[in-house]
Amino acid sequence: MLTTRQAAEHVNRTPRTLRLWRRRGDLIGHSRDNGSILYSLEELERAVQIQAERFVNRNVGGRPRNT
Repeated sequence: MLTTRQAAEHVNRTPRTLRLWRRRGDLIGHSRDNGSILYSLEELERAVQIQAERFVNRNVGGRPRNT
């Protein structure tokens, strides 16, 4: 289990991004008695996959990029 800071570093995101993912239901955190949140590696990988799929789906069928 990783702290918020450790988890954010593991997936190369900010702690704020992890909080956003949690609010959207894309990431499950486990509360501790002291109010801090811990994340499992499996949940982090699942959340990253959700974000990747969301990104791909958002860019499908849209306007072509200027390249």
